[in-house]
Amino acid sequence: MHSHGGPTIVDLPANTLQNKYQWRCLDTSTSPLHVKDCNNVPTQTKFVVEFLQQSYDDCRRPIRILGPEETILAWNMDDNTLLMNSTYNAKNTEWCYSESNFEDAVLVHPYGRPKDCLSAPIIDGDPVTVIPCLVPTVEQIQGITWTFLTTLPRKKHHSHRF
Repeated sequence: MHSHGGPTIVDLPANTLQNKYQWRCLDTSTSPLHVKDCNNVPTQTKFVVEFLQQSYDDCRRPIRILGPEETILAWNMDDNTLLMNSTYNAKNTEWCYSESNFEDAVLVHPYGRPKDCLSAPIIDGDPVTVIPCLVPTVEQIQGITWTFLTTLPRKKHHSHRF
């Protein structure tokens, strides 16, 4: 089994949520998609991730992210579709997804992307969240919440004088 560190959820496979990022909260008081450090946020806002099909074998299955009252993000890799409630869309930006090798997980990150969001790559500094697929039953994933993760680590750039 591979491990990327990070928190795990009881009674789920150990590698389901393991990743190399630190966990953060979503602060809806400033911006619907503004990532804040959990230690500085009094109330944590989390999204619920659900599978829309009863049976699945891999990540190529529809998923959705639920907000306080309705679906925030719906994603179907088979149909290559990504639907988002625009009321949660900060600064006219888009949700994006990227195929990931984090233990059969799907990587999703908000804002800072052009209209062709579905083909936009993840770059250094992007806030991301990992949606896991390694769950044996639907019952085990329903009701579980994930917070947004911290931004990808920025590479150190060296300036050169010529």
